[in-house]
Amino acid sequence: MQSSKGNIGQKSLCSVQTRSVYFIDWESTCKTFVQGIKFTSSARETTVHLFYNKKTSKASLPPDCDWIVKHSTLTSSSEASWTALITYVIYFYTRLACPHTDIVHCQLRTRHHVHKKYKAYVVCGDEARYEELAAILKHNKVR
Repeated sequence: MQSSKGNIGQKSLCSVQTRSVYFIDWESTCKTFVQGIKFTSSARETTVHLFYNKKTSKASLPPDCDWIVKHSTLTSSSEASWTALITYVIYFYTRLACPHTDIVHCQLRTRHHVHKKYKAYVVCGDEARYEELAAILKHNKVR
C-alpha cells in the first residue's frame, strides 16, 4: 500500500514542457515572417524550422542562431521546399514529438524526465496549399 506522499513523489518524476514550433516555407512569401519575429523571455521555448530551395542564395537567408534550424532541399525543383516541409512535419509528429503527456504512461520511470508538448504552426504564403496537411494533423489530433 502506497502512501499519498509516495504517489506525489512519483508524479513529480514527470513534467511537461510546452514548446512552439514553426515550420516555414522560405520560398513562399514567408521571408518577412522570420525577419519580423520578436521574442519574449520564452524564446528558448520556440524553434523555427526553415525550409529553403538549394538554389537559394545563403546570403538571403536569416543569420544563424540557436532558435532557427535551416533545411536545404536535395533538389532545386520549384516544389522542393514545400515537399521537404511536408515530409519533415510528418516525420516530426510520427518520430520526434512525444505522444505521452500524461502521468499514466510514466509510472515505470525511476528518474525525473521531461515530455515536450508541441504547438505547431505551418507558415506559408498560400494557405490552400497546406489544407490537406492541416486536415491530417487535426484528424490525428496533433495540435
